[in-house]
Amino acid sequence: MTTTDQLTELLKLADQAAPLPWYVEEIRYNANGGIINYSAAPDSPMEPDATSTTWAIYGATGYPVAEQHVNHGPEDDTTPTEIAAVRAAAHLIVAAVDRTAAQLGAYDEHQDQPPAVEEDQDDDATAYLSPARVPAWLAFTDVGWSPVEHESAAVWREELQWEHDRLKTKVIAVGTSELDTVRRAIAEGKHEPGEDCADDAEALARAKHGCMSHWRRTPYGVAWLDDSR
Repeated sequence: MTTTDQLTELLKLADQAAPLPWYVEEIRYNANGGIINYSAAPDSPMEPDATSTTWAIYGATGYPVAEQHVNHGPEDDTTPTEIAAVRAAAHLIVAAVDRTAAQLGAYDEHQDQPPAVEEDQDDDATAYLSPARVPAWLAFTDVGWSPVEHESAAVWREELQWEHDRLKTKVIAVGTSELDTVRRAIAEGKHEPGEDCADDAEALARAKHGCMSHWRRTPYGVAWLDDSR
């Protein structure tokens, strides 16, 4: 199987998997199986009566993906180092899947195109683009990557979904730089620079002067957002 065939197969699996980005819930239990802490922070001290811990991995919509479990009660010989290793493995799975999917998205988008090289790219240039993932990443960044600081996991997911839906309506374009977002927005018919606009650079300057939008950098590209929506 060639590298292209392998990447194509991975793309099919990624499309079938739970929505990205994934996240980890650290759930601690007592000897009776009762939940002590549903959303424990990774660096928080272990509760004295905690005898086991589960690291549950979920998709962006709360769909369960996988879990790892460790018993560490008085009768178990599990060391803190071993607990930390399992915790790190759970977070590694999430990070690896998210970053691999991003690379696959870049491959899928650009496999039939030569690398784009623009002399006037600014310092915000990114390595790859995945516009579909931008609203989700921004929502997680704004709401929080886990329910730790929220009233409950259900409330967190509700806020996350609301913010994700809101951001999807605000994103005008995603590009390799602020200037590139303007180019793409014009090409896609999402922005009219005006007949007297000399070039894309002037269109960008006018957009900034209008104070009705702003730009945010993400791992999946620079996002141009409409503040009026």
